[in-house]
Order: sequence, then C-alpha cells, then structure tokens
Amino acid sequence: MAIVNNLSASNRMRDRLANNRNGLTFGANITVLTFALIFFHYIPEPKKQFRYLCFIALGLGLCTSMFYMCSISEVKLTKEALKYDAIYRGVPVESSFVKNDEKKKETKEGGAKVKTVGDWVRDLNFYIHGIVYMLVRIAVNVTMTM
Repeated sequence: MAIVNNLSASNRMRDRLANNRNGLTFGANITVLTFALIFFHYIPEPKKQFRYLCFIALGLGLCTSMFYMCSISEVKLTKEALKYDAIYRGVPVESSFVKNDEKKKETKEGGAKVKTVGDWVRDLNFYIHGIVYMLVRIAVNVTMTM
C-alpha cells in the first residue's frame, strides 16, 4: 500500500485506501494484543507465551502477505491508474506514458507547476506531515512491542 498515490487519481479513493490500510493495521494490532491477553492469562510459562505469540504473529503476517502478493497486481493497477489519470486530465493516453525530463516538467491542469524535489524540501508542510506520520508509526510500533 505504499503505492496508494499511484493507484488512483481520485483524492477520495486515495483517502479511502489510506484509511483501509490504517484500519487494517490497527485491526492487526488488536488481534495480536488479544492473543497476548489470552496467552498471558491461560499459559503460565513466559517462554511459551512469547513463543506462541510469535508463531501467531508470524503465521498471520505470512498468510496476509502471501495473499497480498498473489492477489494484487501492482504493475497492472499502476498502469491502469496512469491511463485513467491521463483520461481525467484530458491528456492523450500515449503521451502520458512518456517518461522524459521535458514531460515531467510540463504543467498540470490549471497551469500549476509539478513540484520538484527541491520544492518539497523547501515546503514546511512536508516536514509537518512527515513528523506527524513518524510519531503515529512510533506509537503503533511501541504498542505492538509492549
């Protein structure tokens, strides 16, 4: 789901995909914490508690990862998203797949310039969103570690 921005030209769809990703992340956290509570309550030995919890987390993670890799065709979906984005913007589909520096520097609809790396580095909102995202990920990871 790291490619959410490439999967859809629609902001609404991107938000929905990101919300689904975050919701499933929290669902996975709750599942692991529920198993931990059950194991801590019914299994007296700490080594077995941790071992069973590891097996459950690894097993569920492996199954869901394999499902994702086998069922989601990222290359196909990315190409379709680019095609629909070109249609949405009114650009000929063939020209939207040209990947040269001149094409990247062209303006988007409404005459707005496409942001370069330098533009992003100078933008304060980039750092604010990055810090907020990092803190949320730390909170999720600390919860799972505990």
